[in-house]
Amino acid sequence: VELLPGVSVLNALFNGPPVTFNVPDLPQLKPSLLPSWLGNMVSAVSEATETPPELPALLGVGVVATCVQGKVIVRPSPGYLEPVSIYVAPTLDSGNRKTSVLNQMTRPLREWEREQAEALQPEIEKARSERKTIEARIGRLQKDAAKLDGEEFEKLMAKIVEIEAELPEVPKIPQLWTQDVTPERLGSLMAENGERIAILSDEGGIFETMAG
Repeated sequence: VELLPGVSVLNALFNGPPVTFNVPDLPQLKPSLLPSWLGNMVSAVSEATETPPELPALLGVGVVATCVQGKVIVRPSPGYLEPVSIYVAPTLDSGNRKTSVLNQMTRPLREWEREQAEALQPEIEKARSERKTIEARIGRLQKDAAKLDGEEFEKLMAKIVEIEAELPEVPKIPQLWTQDVTPERLGSLMAENGERIAILSDEGGIFETMAG
């Protein structure tokens, strides 16, 4: 089929040399392009793990984006706001130490989460103990209510509902990131952590999950 008399479909749609499917020879990402503290980390991890600097660099940028979610908003122009969340996908074949690089670059996130867990542990244990005691009281009242009728039953049930409304919430340990997660669990994690969570993984399972 021709779009114009005497002109082939290929020439009509694209007037130029064929586009090659070969991988282009791109310049290497230099750690010096990053702020010194991050660039130094990227260089050190790349050298120690014998991996291309692009891997720790892109993971490092992802970690930084994780840290500033909810803290920074970019305004390219008046009335136009964007969050600083990003999508990066450095790829390497199996056996190229992606896990080692991921562990090194996410270490600050893991350390912060561990510190928060340790700081909140006394409060969590106290809330759990209080909740358990109140739940036991509610259980006794429910047994008493089952033996009553009429107005006495209604009064006791109202008291039970009032006590249930005052059950203390057990604090949740803050979580900044996850690796392998379902869309349903991802929604729950975001709800529990200020509506933001990062997915940083050494495998591509998240793409399979998003594709159904």
